[in-house]
Amino acid sequence: MPQEVEETKVEIVPINEVPPAKPDHVINGLEAWFVNNGKISNGSLGTLRSIEIAFEVRGLPQGQKAWIIESTDRCQLVREVRDGEWEWLGEFPGVRDALQALSKKLG
Repeated sequence: MPQEVEETKVEIVPINEVPPAKPDHVINGLEAWFVNNGKISNGSLGTLRSIEIAFEVRGLPQGQKAWIIESTDRCQLVREVRDGEWEWLGEFPGVRDALQALSKKLG
């Protein structure tokens, strides 16, 4: 005997009414976006492979990539300088501090 299925009430919102996503942090045109699963790109970051919290930096000059890796007591800033080659730019007390440092470096 078939069971009755209760109809699920789902609100459908037209795509043009969905608010755009916002970055987690913004400094001087650079944006830090939380990476949901903590995985960074397809490239390897050497000893930084096991990452729990990461932010992708957007707003960089074309072809550049940067990431902020956050741990309990610091944030590390890394930038891809060439395909698969990474530059460590330092440790900072927070995501906004790392973005500020990157902004000054690019400035």
